[in-house]
Amino acid sequence: MKTFILLIVTIMLLNNDLIAQSKEKETVKKQLETIDGVRYDFKIKFTLFEVEDITVGDSLKILKENFKKNKTSKIEAFNKSIASYNKKILEQDQKTGIRAISAKALKELFTKEKTKYETKLQEVESWQYQVYKPYTVKDTTEILNKYVKTHFTALKPGEKTESLYKGEFILDKLSEKCLKSRNLKKVKVSF
Repeated sequence: MKTFILLIVTIMLLNNDLIAQSKEKETVKKQLETIDGVRYDFKIKFTLFEVEDITVGDSLKILKENFKKNKTSKIEAFNKSIASYNKKILEQDQKTGIRAISAKALKELFTKEKTKYETKLQEVESWQYQVYKPYTVKDTTEILNKYVKTHFTALKPGEKTESLYKGEFILDKLSEKCLKSRNLKKVKVSF
């Protein structure tokens, strides 16, 4: 009896996964077949269809990585500018004679600009990562969206043979709407 109940539960879970994935496939197919509000039948057949949940935790990880990347690039840019002004100031210090008069004015200008960049650098170095406010009250396991990676064949009107494509899609958490498609490319097959 326990084996029978376990079998029924397993079948129900598998069936739910198939229903969910068919809903996601239909949403992606609709996105691919709709051009300027008109839907065409491209006879799409999926050869790979992987679905992953995008959670609040995933989103927080991406936001933190972007923060670190942005902070690092700004620090590098400010350090590069400061080094450039240091070089220009040094060049002005080495001038003598009549050229030293104009060099003094340029040195003051370069020093003033260098000081601005040093102030900006100190400000950026003091930046601390903070969790984006809407995420502070959310459970990190809450699903925000679905990520779909797919390979598929399609037969477009006017073509005689199917072409192989690949792409990525972001769906809403209910898999009812495609929010974004990216990296959609025709795959060239060579034998």
